[in-house]
Amino acid sequence: IAASVIAGATVAALVLHDGPVAPIATWSLALLFALALRVAVWRLARTDGGQAAVWQWRYRAAFLMHGLVWAALPLPRAAALAQATVVALLIIVVAMIGGSLVSSAYDRPAALLFALPVMLSLGPHVVEIGDEAHWALALALFLFFAVMLLAAGRTAEAMHRVVATQHALAERVAEAEAARHALAEQHHLLSQLMRTTSQGYW
Repeated sequence: IAASVIAGATVAALVLHDGPVAPIATWSLALLFALALRVAVWRLARTDGGQAAVWQWRYRAAFLMHGLVWAALPLPRAAALAQATVVALLIIVVAMIGGSLVSSAYDRPAALLFALPVMLSLGPHVVEIGDEAHWALALALFLFFAVMLLAAGRTAEAMHRVVATQHALAERVAEAEAARHALAEQHHLLSQLMRTTSQGYW
């Protein structure tokens, strides 16, 4: 969330240098709303005892809205932007995508709901630039995206294995605790029996 705020402020400052104020101001408000929605969903999910699947879909919907806001970033035409601005914007946006894939590796659909709209929105801007240097940069950033996606997949698999191990361990602990209670109950009944018989228990 904090990274998106910082990236959004940086992008807004870059675009404002070469573009009109009203579109980027509206976009900034939309970004703040999307981030507030994500925080609200996260907080409500922690305090609400509802079904996890319902909250998971709400969580993913909030991610999708966040991604759509970034995809709607009102970039001026490439010809109106300085070369350094174009490079900085590409790097910032792709870094946001990579960060989303890694930080949300535990839920890859949510991460992709953010990443794919933003990636698709970058395509027309890269085509419009048409410069060989920018095409090389775009290719490098695409490869970065692919590597981050692969890393996120491996992280997700590792996290699922950890969760499965913890779940299995919790089941074993519960079984051991049930066995201990059963043994304690048997011991209590045996003690009661020996105290209530005058000849002992053999």
